[in-house]
Amino acid sequence: MRNLRATIATLVAVLFISCAGEPKAPPDTLYGMIYDLDGAAVKGAVLSFGESFVCESDSNGRFFLDGLPRGYHKGVAEKPGFERVAFTLDFRGAADILYVKIPSKPQVLALAERAMKSAKWEEADAYIKRASAIEGEYYLQWFYAGVLAVRFPEANVDPRVVVRELERIVERGVRTEAIFLLIGDLQQYRLGDVGTALVSLRRIPERDRTAELRDRMATLEIASGSEAPVGH
Repeated sequence: MRNLRATIATLVAVLFISCAGEPKAPPDTLYGMIYDLDGAAVKGAVLSFGESFVCESDSNGRFFLDGLPRGYHKGVAEKPGFERVAFTLDFRGAADILYVKIPSKPQVLALAERAMKSAKWEEADAYIKRASAIEGEYYLQWFYAGVLAVRFPEANVDPRVVVRELERIVERGVRTEAIFLLIGDLQQYRLGDVGTALVSLRRIPERDRTAELRDRMATLEIASGSEAPVGH
């Protein structure tokens, strides 16, 4: 009995030492690639897992991150002009390869355009909001917001803000039939300002006015009660 007790005590001690001394899985190198929605490599994107583990993608979109502990990590991939993407990674070792998609602002706006063409207005609204959160000026952002405001009044788009931003774009030299027509639409249909809408439409050169546009302008002149001043 005394020998049995000694043997059991020895086994317990060995088991305890074995478990306590078992090393944790060592950190590994994480490899991967960052690319956009078209599958093109994104250079200069920053990938981070907290402040301690940060790296940047090379000209081929590739990256590697040394010393990342195995387990779950909250990561972020970001670059100016692209949507910030947050994700959770279950890192199990160097055999894991991480692929991250980060859409550019034009690509998010392209999704908005596709949704509008299919009359999926709520979806388009969501894409435009996503694009608005991405830094960088882009003419189409305000153009699409204006189309949405005209075609889908339920969207949370302030037509006054859109008109103001479109006018700023005009001041920077973008003077197209489409932008003047959209400004006129917003002023007439969303703001109820017939006279100002007529001024905007008159900025469209005579050669570019369709028969339908001429009829509309004539109707606006009658509705305004007088000749509207020639626009700038």
